[in-house]
Amino acid sequence: MIHQYEEHAEGRFKHFANAMFGRGKEVLGDRAILWINIGGVWGVDLLALYAAFYYGAGWGLLAVYLPLVNGVSHVGMTLRKRVYNPGLWTSLALFLPLGTYSVWRIEGSAVEHLAGLGLAIGIHLAIIFHVARNARQRG
Repeated sequence: MIHQYEEHAEGRFKHFANAMFGRGKEVLGDRAILWINIGGVWGVDLLALYAAFYYGAGWGLLAVYLPLVNGVSHVGMTLRKRVYNPGLWTSLALFLPLGTYSVWRIEGSAVEHLAGLGLAIGIHLAIIFHVARNARQRG
């Protein structure tokens, strides 16, 4: 929730994304942010936790890889654009160290790790494609 606050309070990430990738035009709106967070974060994490409970801890690794990939994306965006982006500090302080530790500590097969990582990357790619498509359309 701390990360959500850093990212989305006062529309910080929406304004950042629209300025940086949409050149002031809306490429990431409130509705998309709502669905990304409810479905792509909280819903996915809930499913991952159920999978971990019913099928084994390794099937819950998506709930670990999702914030880890998000943290890496915040750092990558900062390095590429050379500017702070909302969510960076909590990514550095929480997502990267806790995600790395959790991946190391949670036992899972290679398939479970690849599934978790692959789905986490896929969710982030879907967001990137959404923003890129909107940027092209509003070009």
